[in-house]
Amino acid sequence: MSMKADLYLRVREKEGRLYSDDIVVHLPSIPDGHPLANEWRARSLSASRLTRYLARRPQPLTILDLGCGNGWLSHHLSQIGAQVIGMDVNHFELAQAARVFSSRSNLLFLEGDIFSAPFPPAVFDIIVLASVIQYFPDLNRLLHALLPFLKPDGEIHILDSPLYPSQEEREAAVQRTRRYYSELGFPEMSEQYFHHCLSELNGFSVSRLYHPRSFLARLKRVLRVTDSPFPWLVVRHPQLQISLIAEAFSRTAEKYDAFAEDHPHLTRMRNKVYAQVERFVPKGAHILELNCGTGTDAIELARRGYRIHALDIAPGMLARLEKKVLGFGLQERVTFQQGSFLELHHVRGGPFDAVFSNLGGLNCIPDLSPVIAQLPSLLRPGGTIIWTLMPHICLWEMAEALRGHFKLAFRRWTRGAVRAHLEGLYFDVYYFSPRQVIAWFGEDFETLALEGLSVITPTAENKDLAKKFPALYRLLCWLDDRLAPRYPWHGWGDFFILTLRYQPKHAFSPSHPK
Repeated sequence: MSMKADLYLRVREKEGRLYSDDIVVHLPSIPDGHPLANEWRARSLSASRLTRYLARRPQPLTILDLGCGNGWLSHHLSQIGAQVIGMDVNHFELAQAARVFSSRSNLLFLEGDIFSAPFPPAVFDIIVLASVIQYFPDLNRLLHALLPFLKPDGEIHILDSPLYPSQEEREAAVQRTRRYYSELGFPEMSEQYFHHCLSELNGFSVSRLYHPRSFLARLKRVLRVTDSPFPWLVVRHPQLQISLIAEAFSRTAEKYDAFAEDHPHLTRMRNKVYAQVERFVPKGAHILELNCGTGTDAIELARRGYRIHALDIAPGMLARLEKKVLGFGLQERVTFQQGSFLELHHVRGGPFDAVFSNLGGLNCIPDLSPVIAQLPSLLRPGGTIIWTLMPHICLWEMAEALRGHFKLAFRRWTRGAVRAHLEGLYFDVYYFSPRQVIAWFGEDFETLALEGLSVITPTAENKDLAKKFPALYRLLCWLDDRLAPRYPWHGWGDFFILTLRYQPKHAFSPSHPK
């Protein structure tokens, strides 16, 4: 046994966390009189939330429970029919897990270090980190080590561990930990217990499925109802998400175009966006379009006098675009390539006069900063950004609460990801406020215009109202046109159109690297 493992076991024994086989087999249930009964009630709620969530996923699942300890959670997860591997470096508790839960044929315990794990690539649907990240000094390194073991739509679940919103709160926790282990008689343990900030997850796609500071969680504490004081987060790699989206939209490319046919409301929405382009970008300009889809916007803008270089990650979408370009004879005005907006250094044909993205194509990552950081290498000084993004507030969706559809009505209000489903694949969608996006752009970008898109009129999914109730629709359009450019309506709607000008404070040169 290593010195670290020996120290860990001595600390757990002093804390009363080494249990008999009779107790382990029943965890997370524990007698009310036990000194840690409240902690186990909270962990029981966390485990129940997790298993309910996983039970709704396509089965069977293959799950890795990393840092499984005595195996109680691995056993809990195996009861939904998943194939579960519990992994730990702690031989003592791992041997107990194998002994206590030996009857489960779909449960295996493995001793080892994740950084030298024998797993093949893309083997797990789910990796669980329950009360374990505090024993790893580098959370970012841990997550990057785990990603190759995930299937393309796999998830890493972090629960029952503290994650601090600021460095100040983290430092205060470090001091509390030092005092705690000193008073316990093991001051050296504070050097093996690590504190992580939420900012360490910035490079990943993160969904928050439980928030201990939510109104409901706070109310529970006021009522003295025990629940977890720690968040439940789901981590995915942004590029994996984009690959899923590429596949989903490739599958639906033909349906996508068919839906847009004879859709007067969607045509109106697109024309509102084109009006912004014509207002701020001179004819003949060279425009880079991100997430071009099947090329509806690229073709229309080319016909209006612009040159377009269209980028999309979905090959099925680009195949439709290519047919349109040839059909309309626009080969001189429209070029295209397959690629991700997270890797714009591969884009050909720059620099550009404008970068354009329509109808929420950028709402599939939690933070637009990685995209914005690449724009100076693509845009001419004085160039224009016109992005149409999905905000948190959509009045038309919120009205669904009147019909009892509360999940749809308030889905945009979440600060994290909203799970979307298309053509049998699941991926995350994020909603942004205009203020948030403008802050990401920083001082090198001047805001020229902000306008809501479909603030009062229906969402883009509504194809019938304009045709069935034309008089009502015209009235809604009249009201929408007057409210959309005004505060606070300009940041609301199915989308908002944000227009900025690139005004670099410092010109790039060999002595001033990008």
